[in-house]
Amino acid sequence: MKVKHSIERKVFFIFGGFTLLIGLTFSLVSLITAFTIEDSILEKILAHEAEVIAQEFKGGKKKPVARLDYMNFYSDLANAPREIIRAKIKNPTITEVFSDSRHHYHVVDVRVNDHQIGWLVADVTEFLSVSNQSNNLLQVAIILLTTAILFSLWLAYRIALRTTKPISSLANALEEYAKTNTALDISAFKTGDEIEYLANTIETALSDLNASLQRESDFNRDVSHELRTPLTVINNTLALSKQRGLNPIDQQQLCDSADKITRIVKTLLALARSETLPLETLNLRAIIEDSVLLFEQQLSANEFEVHLNIPEQVAIEGNPELILLLSNNLIENALSYATDKLLTITLSGTQLSFANKGFTSLIANAEAIVQPNIKQQDSSGIGQGLYLVNRIANRLRWKMSINTEGNNYLVSFIIQ
Repeated sequence: MKVKHSIERKVFFIFGGFTLLIGLTFSLVSLITAFTIEDSILEKILAHEAEVIAQEFKGGKKKPVARLDYMNFYSDLANAPREIIRAKIKNPTITEVFSDSRHHYHVVDVRVNDHQIGWLVADVTEFLSVSNQSNNLLQVAIILLTTAILFSLWLAYRIALRTTKPISSLANALEEYAKTNTALDISAFKTGDEIEYLANTIETALSDLNASLQRESDFNRDVSHELRTPLTVINNTLALSKQRGLNPIDQQQLCDSADKITRIVKTLLALARSETLPLETLNLRAIIEDSVLLFEQQLSANEFEVHLNIPEQVAIEGNPELILLLSNNLIENALSYATDKLLTITLSGTQLSFANKGFTSLIANAEAIVQPNIKQQDSSGIGQGLYLVNRIANRLRWKMSINTEGNNYLVSFIIQ
C-alpha cells in the first residue's frame, strides 16, 4: 500500500482555509470600519452646524444661514434639491440620500424645543474619501490582500509540512518495514512528545507480534521434533499388540510415552506462551540420571556409553522439566550422530558440559548451529534440537557455548 501523505494536504487545507477566512474577514471589517468612521465624522460636523443654526434661531434670527459653503439650510423642504424631496416623501426619517447624479447628501432635521424649524442639507460628495478613492483603494487592497494571502498560504504549507513530517516519516518507516520485514528503526523519533510515544508503542506492538509469531513457529517445530520418539514408541507398541497383545512391558511403555508427551507438551506450551516456569532447588545429577534412564534401551541396543562426571549431590536453582528436555536433546543428538559411542557429561565448578566425537564435517560457526532450520550435513533431523536447547538455556539463564574444533563436539553451559 502506497502512503499518500494525505494528512499533509488536510493540515494545509485547514491552515490555508483559516488564512483565507482571516484575510477576507479582516478586509471586510477594515472596509466597514472606514465607511463607519467617515460617516461618523460627517454626522458630527452636521450635528454641530445644526446646533449653531438652532442657537441663531433662538437668538431671533428668522432666516439662519449655514456657515459652510457645502451646507444649506431650508426652512421649507420644497426649496431643497429634488432628490431630497423625493427621498423625504418616501421616508421622512432618512438621513443619507444618494442621487442619480452621483451626489451624496446628508440631511439633519433642525429643531428648537422639539419643534422642527427646517432641514440642514450637506452635499458631502467631495468629502467621501473612501468612496472617491474606491478604485485606487480597491487595487491597493487587492494587491496587499493577494500578497498577504500568498505569503500566508506558503507559511501554512511550511507549517503543515513541518507539523506532519514526524507522522509522515513514521508512516514511511512502517511502509519500509512492511516491504523488507527488517527491524523498525525509531531512532529518528526521539522527540520527547506524542510522536515518540506512538513510535515506541508501535515498535513494542510489532516486537510483541513478531515474538508471538516466532514462538508459535517454534512451538510447532518443537512439537514435531520432541514428539517423534514417544509417538514412534506408541505406534510400534500398538502395532505389535495386534499380533501378541499387550504385555506388562508394553503397557508400561505406553504409559511412559503418554506421560512423556504430557510433560513435553506442557513444557513447550510454557515456552511458546513465554510463561514464567517455576524454579526450584533440585539435584542436578538426579535430573541428568533420569534423562539417561529414558534412553536406557537405546543405549544398550547401540552399545553406547554415557559417563557422568557429576557429584552425587549438586543443588542448583532451575526447572526440572526444562533441564530434562535440554539433556534429552543432547543425549539424543549424541546417540544419533556421534562417531564414537561415548558421551561424557561433566560438571566442573559452574560449567556443565556434554562432550563427544561429532560428525565427520561439523559446522564451525557456533552461532549458526543454534539457529532454526540449521543442521549438520550428515544430519537427518529438522535442525531444531540445538535451537530448542539454546532457548531452554536462555530461559534457565545459562550461558551456552559450542566448540566444534576438529570433530570434537562440546556443548557447555555456565550455570547461573
